[in-house]
Amino acid sequence: MPVTFPDSGLLIFAKKECETCAMVEPVLGELVRAGQQVMVLTQDDPTFPASLAPIDDTALEHSFCFDVESVPTII
Repeated sequence: MPVTFPDSGLLIFAKKECETCAMVEPVLGELVRAGQQVMVLTQDDPTFPASLAPIDDTALEHSFCFDVESVPTII
């Protein structure tokens, strides 16, 4: 399914196996609750983070397009 990226807000690349990504997961939820537009693309587990309706990027297609070299990356 093609992904439509928002014109504004945060685009976040993450992995469940990344310790830092796991640590910031609650903060991402707070951003959403505060009204910030957040889109999370996950590189390893399509269900992470479950509370934020992540986009599956396990094929790394979008990560390559945005030149993501490490996670978490916030654009």
